[in-house]
Amino acid sequence: MNLTNRCFCLTALLLTVSLPVHAQSLSASVEGGGFFSVYGQTPDIIDLSDRQVIDPAQNGDAAFANGKDYSYSARASAGFGWLRAAAISESQSFTNGYMQGFAEGRGEWADTLLFTPTDPALIGTTGSFSSTLITGGIMLVNSSFLADASASVIVGVEWESGTNITTFQRYQSVSSVGGIETPPEGDLSLLLNMEVPFIWGLPSTVRTILRVAASSATSEGSNAQSGRSSADYGNTSTWGGISQVRESVGGAATTAYSLSSGSGANYRNAITAPAVVPESSSVTLLAVTAVGATLIRRRYRRKR
Repeated sequence: MNLTNRCFCLTALLLTVSLPVHAQSLSASVEGGGFFSVYGQTPDIIDLSDRQVIDPAQNGDAAFANGKDYSYSARASAGFGWLRAAAISESQSFTNGYMQGFAEGRGEWADTLLFTPTDPALIGTTGSFSSTLITGGIMLVNSSFLADASASVIVGVEWESGTNITTFQRYQSVSSVGGIETPPEGDLSLLLNMEVPFIWGLPSTVRTILRVAASSATSEGSNAQSGRSSADYGNTSTWGGISQVRESVGGAATTAYSLSSGSGANYRNAITAPAVVPESSSVTLLAVTAVGATLIRRRYRRKR
């Protein structure tokens, strides 16, 4: 079941690749694909992808896409200090055939932060601050005896100050193989507690990513089998604010400083994502998985 494996491979690859975004940028992307197989016919393959980089002044949805006939869908959005992403995949066997699918939603934001000390003697020296990144959501998987489903999520933060690069990551995955849900893999919590070094008076770059993926597959020769997976982190990954700043790494705490950012976002405080406004496209996203397999069965029964 190649697409199920692909979902895991894409996520595993991200664990070893630096976050590919730049300072003061927002981006969101969605990707999906699937295929069905009818006995005696060549599998028909479809891929759907969309990537949009939005202006830093914007603070809302950046991308949305879905595969109507193949029952996979994804959405993602980004703002400075918050991210949303979701993915759904559903596969169902039908008379003389089967199907597989995958979907991915990904959001990213990057910004520059400048800590300016009241004491000029600190400029050029290394300080540190404590912060958190809070991620909340849910993954669901379900499969029949001859079907598989999997879902995964990864959240990552990369800080660059001078020549120092500090990376924080959390990863979770869950799968159902042959109707049996396997134990979750990865980290128990997606909460990132960070102690970050920076250089006083020198802009630092923060890069943050949230990525979710879902895949499903039914087996050839099986009837009335289904696999469904979803990863919904639409409740956002959000910046939890700065709890403490130290004059040096492990040194005394200080409040004698100012903090500015390239985007104008206030990272001293926790950042709350804007409320989600339901749109027709969102309704389509959620409805696709319920009707996709039916569309496929009807479509190809007419062809035979």
